[in-house]
Amino acid sequence: MQGSEDFLQDGLQFVCVDETSKNEQTFARKYGRAYSGERAELKDVFVQGDRYSLVTALTVDGYIASDVVPGSLDSMDFLEFIQEKVVRPNVVLPWIELNYH
Repeated sequence: MQGSEDFLQDGLQFVCVDETSKNEQTFARKYGRAYSGERAELKDVFVQGDRYSLVTALTVDGYIASDVVPGSLDSMDFLEFIQEKVVRPNVVLPWIELNYH
């Protein structure tokens, strides 16, 4: 662990990593609206397609790494991405897990 005296003040050491996924149901609505006492109807095509996960690493200078995997990204895939494509000397990876879904 680096001491705070080793950090640059311009944020160049920080790397932000995010993961997202896409399939044919990604944009399907999960909730609907209806008048009081009536059921909401969903009129949509049911599609079971391929699922892909995307993970990227971003610095103030732009993207430094990205990876697309078929299916879901599991913890070992994520760790491999970090170790092989992101970790470098003087890189700080703050860990903040946001659950906004």
